[in-house]
Amino acid sequence: MSKFSKGDVVTVQATVRYNMDADDDQVGIEVEKHHPTVFVPLGKVTLVHRHFEVGARVWSEGEEHYGHIRAIHGGLAWVELEEVQECFRTIALKWLEKAPVPATPLLEAAE
Repeated sequence: MSKFSKGDVVTVQATVRYNMDADDDQVGIEVEKHHPTVFVPLGKVTLVHRHFEVGARVWSEGEEHYGHIRAIHGGLAWVELEEVQECFRTIALKWLEKAPVPATPLLEAAE
């Protein structure tokens, strides 16, 4: 018997190609770098995890912490927490959200 049969419902892992506006009803995805972009209705797309880069400030809802990503491997990120000095956690990428960069206090003008 084959692994897949006609009528099976499957999930395809792809990368979002373009930022979306709030009123968009489709998302442009790229299945592999050498295939064209495909536009799919939002209801047919499920987020596996967001794209992050090392150094990004993140929020972990499950852990209730802010931190910065120090390394990424597979579906995991090594996050240095902001609340506790020199404290790191390994957190699944699916549990992380991009966090805003905190406002920097204005420097007082030199007198």
